[in-house]
Amino acid sequence: MGPKAEAARSVVEKTGDMAAIGRPDGAGRIMDGHAGTIITPDATRPLASTL
Repeated sequence: MGPKAEAARSVVEKTGDMAAIGRPDGAGRIMDGHAGTIITPDATRPLASTL
């Protein structure tokens, strides 16, 4: 697992919330579910690719 994914996993484990990985200039698209990688604590929550 790469360092960004490992850091995101750690955030999700510690907070119980989601984490996102992507380019800073794409933050809006990441939050809209159209870019980046979304990591959630529960596989039943919708992922960016299904929004």
